Amino acid sequence: MASLASVTEHGGTLYLLCFSDVGPRIGPHLVGESDLRAACTAGQGWEIAAIVADRLQTRFHDDGAPARFATVKRRP
Repeated sequence: MASLASVTEHGGTLYLLCFSDVGPRIGPHLVGESDLRAACTAGQGWEIAAIVADRLQTRFHDDGAPARFATVKRRP
């Protein structure tokens, strides 16, 4: 998140799509909701606006892999 903070303007919005830790354990790096919340704290300059379940199209999943789509605001 520190690297993303260096390229995200204060007051800007960051959209993250990542493989979810819910469901089949197939994916390069599975991310839990608690992982996102721990990484995007006010103390680190972030505020989570939303985290929703999503699907990520891959060659390995017939109906897409479980994913998380997060909307994160960079604090002013």
